[in-house]
Order: sequence, then structure tokens, then C-alpha cells
Amino acid sequence: MFGIEKFNLTFSFNPLLLVLFFLIAAAFTFYIYRFTVPVIDLSKKILLILIRFTALLLMLFIIFEPMITLAKKIVIEPVNLLFIDNSRSIQIDDGTKRDETIRTFISD
Repeated sequence: MFGIEKFNLTFSFNPLLLVLFFLIAAAFTFYIYRFTVPVIDLSKKILLILIRFTALLLMLFIIFEPMITLAKKIVIEPVNLLFIDNSRSIQIDDGTKRDETIRTFISD
């Protein structure tokens, strides 16, 4: 998926402890909205339960400091560079024929 080879989610605390706190948050939320004053209809009560439970889950998730590790493999094509010396020292006629050697190397 999207070129990601490895996906890892870790927490600073034990994840089982996080699940336990999620269950406690759910029980607490249902307990709080068991009876309301004034009495509200069921649809509003369910909405309030969902909002509070989501807020508690988000706070617990942040407290447990999640860390996401993504590993993506990127293949970089190699580039070969050739630098040719074009200075006056190469062009000096001292019997070594440096410029011809360079031209034959490039043409091969």
C-alpha cells in the first residue's frame, strides 16, 4: 500500500493496559449517562455517550504515546559521471598523445 513495506504501531506503555482503560472508559461513560437530570430522550443520550467515549479514547490514546514507524523502500538508479580534463596541460604536445587516448576511451 503506497509503497510502504513495514507498518508498526507501538506504545510507551503495555497495549493490554490501554485496552483495559478503554473498557473502563466505556463502563464509566455508560454509568454517567444511566440516569440524567433532566430526563433526555434515547437518541440524545446515545449521542452524548458517543461524544464522551470518543473524547476519553482520544485522551487515553494520547497519554499512551503512540509511535508509528513506516518503512518505505526507494530504489535509486545509479548515475555514472565522466569528467574530461580539457585544460591546456592535456593539449600540450609532449609525445604522450593524451587527447587521442581520451577520445578513444570515450568512443569505446
